[in-house]
Amino acid sequence: MFMETQNHESKIDVRIIVGGLDIAQLVSKAVNNIQLENDYNIIVSSIIPTVELSIVKKVANGADILLIGGYGHDETYNILYNELKTDFNHIGLFDYNNIIIEDESIDFKLAEKEILNSIIKSTLSYSLNLINLSQLFLIP
Repeated sequence: MFMETQNHESKIDVRIIVGGLDIAQLVSKAVNNIQLENDYNIIVSSIIPTVELSIVKKVANGADILLIGGYGHDETYNILYNELKTDFNHIGLFDYNNIIIEDESIDFKLAEKEILNSIIKSTLSYSLNLINLSQLFLIP
C-alpha cells in the first residue's frame, strides 16, 4: 500500500500513465516543479510512457493511485481502468484537454495544475475508499 520512508512516514505512491515520451517529459518536469513529496506526502514513483497493457500492468502493480493520461474518459482510459482497478488502488484521469491551449500546444503551467488537481481528486477518493474498507472490516 503506502510507501514507507526511512522516517516511517506513509507516502502515497502515485504512478502516471501517458501516451508517449514527449508527454512523459512534460509530466516529469511538472511533477518536479510542484513539490508533491514535500507539500503533500505524495511520491510519483513512475511515469509510464506507454499505454501498452502488458507493460502498464507490470509497472502499475502496487500503486496506491494511478493516473491515466488521456482526452477525457476515452476508449484507452476505459480499457486501462477496467484492467487495472482493484479494491486497493484508485484510478484517476489526467485530462490532456485541460492542458492544451488555443494553438494546440501544451501549456506547462496548466499541466502542473492539472496534475496536482488530478492527484488531489484521486487522493480524496482513495482516502474515502480506505475509510469504507476499514469500516467494512469493523462490522461484526
